[in-house]
Amino acid sequence: MVRVTFVIDTCDREIIAWGATTGGFDGETVRDLMLLCVERRFGTHRTPHAMEWLTDNGSCYTARETVAFGQSLGLVPCFTPVRSPESNGMAEPFVKTFKRDYVYVHDRPDSATVLAQVDRWFDDYNESHPHKGLKMKSGVHPRTISRRVMFATSRDITERKQAEQRVRDAALHDTLTGLPNRTLVMDYCKRILAAAQRICLNDAATPLVTRWPQSSGMRMPSDQ
Repeated sequence: MVRVTFVIDTCDREIIAWGATTGGFDGETVRDLMLLCVERRFGTHRTPHAMEWLTDNGSCYTARETVAFGQSLGLVPCFTPVRSPESNGMAEPFVKTFKRDYVYVHDRPDSATVLAQVDRWFDDYNESHPHKGLKMKSGVHPRTISRRVMFATSRDITERKQAEQRVRDAALHDTLTGLPNRTLVMDYCKRILAAAQRICLNDAATPLVTRWPQSSGMRMPSDQ
């Protein structure tokens, strides 16, 4: 698995800096990216004016050393909960675009192959990819200095979601035939009955009749 972290300029959508690893990210990684962003944007070790640095509230971002280092660069560290609109509003659309237009269209036999291509993908995104927020212009157009940058971490959870779905399917379907089991059938019947009862409450003239199929091996549900 390859984990990617990036810093996006919320004004012109440029990915100012990024990092990729098969391990995790710590405070040192965040501080390195802070410095790299300031150097790339301003050519010096300090911003000309205070700039907001928005991240989630993970420990590597909120560490005292990281906050102090950011302030020494002229950044104003701000934090927001993970998966909140403030942190996801621009980061998540970029992640979806990056996966769709770069990750999924290239061969990914192993982590080493992905790591060898990541830099080229980011460069192409910044220089050639059209941005909807910039009226379909690419990032090579003149940039306006932004007072706000965003730090985000992306992790592909496709395999985890697929595993969760397999667990749900196994719990609700017969392993031999793949047909819905008693648990799923009863849940479906309960939802139908609940919907029918709501209809009857709205229309007192509508009778509610419940019929259970009779077949070999199937018993009427207990009234207990």
